[in-house]
Amino acid sequence: MKKLLLIAAAALVAVFAVKKCGATPDDVTSDGTPINGYQSTVVGVEGNVVELSSGVRVRLIGVAPDRKDVEKYLNKTLMNKDVELYADSSDPVQVIETNEDTVRAYMIVPAESQWSVNHLAVDQYNDAYMSEEVPDSTESGAKPWVSYEPKIIPNLALYMKDRSFQVQNADGSLGSGFFISRDGLAVTNNHVLTPAQAGNAAIIMYSDDPDESTLDPNRVYPIKSIVATSDADTGYDLTIFYVNLGGDQVKNFRVAKQRPVVGEELATFGNPLGAAATFTSGKLSAFRHDERGFDLMQYDMSTNGGNSGGPVCNKYGEIVGVHELGNKSAQGFNFGIDLNALRDMLKQCNVPYEGK
Repeated sequence: MKKLLLIAAAALVAVFAVKKCGATPDDVTSDGTPINGYQSTVVGVEGNVVELSSGVRVRLIGVAPDRKDVEKYLNKTLMNKDVELYADSSDPVQVIETNEDTVRAYMIVPAESQWSVNHLAVDQYNDAYMSEEVPDSTESGAKPWVSYEPKIIPNLALYMKDRSFQVQNADGSLGSGFFISRDGLAVTNNHVLTPAQAGNAAIIMYSDDPDESTLDPNRVYPIKSIVATSDADTGYDLTIFYVNLGGDQVKNFRVAKQRPVVGEELATFGNPLGAAATFTSGKLSAFRHDERGFDLMQYDMSTNGGNSGGPVCNKYGEIVGVHELGNKSAQGFNFGIDLNALRDMLKQCNVPYEGK
């Protein structure tokens, strides 16, 4: 009889454990709650420690402590967002015992990306990476650190519209551009925006009404500073700059890690002949070297003057190039600046951006 009671008790414990592991609590049970799958909302950041609404504090695995730059980035990235935790498989602590615990964990924002916040932070600040802390990045439990799987954007036109803008100069010339960070780091062509023009130029964002392809007169921002620029005679036709957002934040693109392949579907967004908020798509036709030996992408998307400086994206909404020019005498014969050239210039600038 006693043996039967012990078996029954064990069965009840097992059922409870299964229920507990499947939960996503904002409170901790008396017996502790598994770190894996634990969900809560971010209410504060101090260094590499994130405070959740439940009271639990999370020290981000692999991220160096006492870094004000990392703290600032995490504050901008995480505040008031719902997050999910994962423990490192080699860590002896796999449960949260009380709402006052500080635990080591990987953290993801399920609504945005499957890259861990830990990974994104050290992408931004490489010298904050503590590689000895992340065995899961190379072992079977890799999901929280390196398992980013880009998702196909269901409405790519609207996605691009929210992250792109028109560039207007004092002389009436215009072009296109796009954001690659929430705090206003942006990209366009040098022939659209030069340092001499920046003082009197502005960017205008588009209406947030999905049915309107118009500019928003309430979202006009001046240029804050030119980070780097290179004209087409001496280098790639690129200008990287900050927009003065007045404390606002914007939606931004992620810069892809890898080039697209020939035949891949691409899209661009801009202002051909001044027609605001125009989406076009097509396929990557070839990679070419121009007469200077520089790498360009050839694609069959329809573009015109005013598209210059606009984003070239894959189906995941990742930047794979920057539109530069089209051949006015040939249909569907257009060119963009190669992804690798953009990444090279960004690397030289040493500025934080999405996808670094």
